[in-house]
Amino acid sequence: MSQTIGSLDRALALIDELARNAEELGVTELSTRLSMSKNQVFRILSTLKEHDYVRQTENKTYRLGSKFIEIGQRLISQNDLLQVAQTEMDWLRDETGETVHLFVRDGLQVVCVARRESRAAISLSAQVGRRFLMHAGACPKAILAYQDATLIDATIAEHGLPSYTDRTVLTRDALEAQLALIRQQGYAESDEDLDPSGYSIAVPIAGLNGQVNTALSVAGPLHRFTVDQRERALNLLLETRVRIGTTLGFSVVPRGPVGARSLNGYVKEGSAQGSSQLAGVEPE
Repeated sequence: MSQTIGSLDRALALIDELARNAEELGVTELSTRLSMSKNQVFRILSTLKEHDYVRQTENKTYRLGSKFIEIGQRLISQNDLLQVAQTEMDWLRDETGETVHLFVRDGLQVVCVARRESRAAISLSAQVGRRFLMHAGACPKAILAYQDATLIDATIAEHGLPSYTDRTVLTRDALEAQLALIRQQGYAESDEDLDPSGYSIAVPIAGLNGQVNTALSVAGPLHRFTVDQRERALNLLLETRVRIGTTLGFSVVPRGPVGARSLNGYVKEGSAQGSSQLAGVEPE
């Protein structure tokens, strides 16, 4: 016999549906998508609105409310790694001039938990709280590359490999090749495989237990990322990761290859000059 509470299940399904969509949704649309009556949807929304979990717009549509921002910040404050990473994001944004994202894995997906927006007139950014599949995008792939085969199998079985652009990987073999390259070079790139005319580059960040469930990226319009700019963004990401590890007092570099192969040569972990000791990498 199920131990779940039906009304709570429905409320959580509604919250998940709002979280998956960037646009605001109305009662009729939510009713259709969730196979609930309009009366059920309205009563759930009214309750959630009363507690600031959803917000009603002037158009009588709904979106997630401020309570989730508050909860998200509390969760981050309870996680030393995420809290420290956020303190470095402003510096990285100012140095690169581009948007900086912090992603974490949540089950078979990843979530953007923090963003520092570029001050440029045209930028590329992900909505905080948005969930992503892991086969496209720099941060998602940087995290997926360090998961075991069982999780990768489960991800593909659950979600498949949907296409976002004509550059998205669509087969298991192609995905495995990309993930192997990411582990070899130490970073991941998204070159229009998620967003047309968009580019991002990310480094994985390991926790105290050595597991990789976090990644940090720099993202922007493709035309601004020349080879030199990609190289500079990579070096700044590596430097930021070193700063995070130094503050935490342990290495946040995933075990495996100790350096990142750049577009023009070999960049050792830590900075443009290279310092694997600074990054806390243990010799193999």
